[in-house]
Amino acid sequence: LVGRKGGKGLIGGTGTGTLAGWYTGVLQRDLQAFLEEQDGLRRKQYSVVVRLWLSEDGRVERSKLDTSSGDPKIDASIQKALGSGFRVSERPPEAKYQAVKIRLTSRT
Repeated sequence: LVGRKGGKGLIGGTGTGTLAGWYTGVLQRDLQAFLEEQDGLRRKQYSVVVRLWLSEDGRVERSKLDTSSGDPKIDASIQKALGSGFRVSERPPEAKYQAVKIRLTSRT
């Protein structure tokens, strides 16, 4: 996965304007675990690309689905969950960057 400044690519690179590679795993693991606990997403099949704006402490300040799961109820549940103040367990390695994109796929 390659990241680009401005959130134009999926995260995971180590270049300027991207999150460090190790943070990709932290972010993806935390988001997957969080979403698996949400009532509207538990035991559902989906794969989406979401754009996230994170604060310096790792809290999701804003989110946007870039690709739909194909199910409006699942999409709404993801948006609702991400809008509830989810915070990544680790602080981002960079304090200033634009939106990042990440693919989220259910494990069921």
